[in-house]
Amino acid sequence: MRLVNGERRYNVWAGNPNGMAEVETRCVEEIHESGRGGMFRQCDRKRGFGPDELYCKKHAEQFIEAPIATWYYTSPHGWEVKPEPIYKETSETILIKQGNRLVSTKKRGYYSYWPTRDAATQHLKMRLERQRAELATNERAFDETLKAKDK
Repeated sequence: MRLVNGERRYNVWAGNPNGMAEVETRCVEEIHESGRGGMFRQCDRKRGFGPDELYCKKHAEQFIEAPIATWYYTSPHGWEVKPEPIYKETSETILIKQGNRLVSTKKRGYYSYWPTRDAATQHLKMRLERQRAELATNERAFDETLKAKDK
C-alpha cells in the first residue's frame, strides 16, 4: 500500500503507477496474491477491528498487546467456571482468543460469559436449582404414574 496524493493505493508498480483505489469497507492491510507473479492488493475482509477499526479480525491481531480484562465462562454441559481473557468489549459481544485467532462472541450465547467469578457461580447455582425443581416434578409424575397402575 502506498499513499498517492494522500490516498491509500494498492497494487502500485511501474506498470500501474496509480494502482487501485482503496475500498473503504474493506480491511486496509495489503496482502500478496498467491501464484506466480502475484501482485499486492487490499485485503477482501470486512473492517471493524484494530486501530480506528480499519482492519479485519485476522489482521487486527497484530495490534493486540494484552487482554483488557478477564471474564468467566460456564459451559452448558459442565459445572466449572473458567477464566477467559478478553481483548475487546462491546455492549453485546466480547473478543476472545481461541487458538491463534480472535473470535467475537455474544456475552450470553451457547457458552455464557460473566464479568466476575461470583456472577458465573451464581448462574451455575440457579441452573442447579432449576434442575433440582425439574427432577422433583418428574419424580412426582413418576410416582403418580406408579400409583395409578397399582389401582
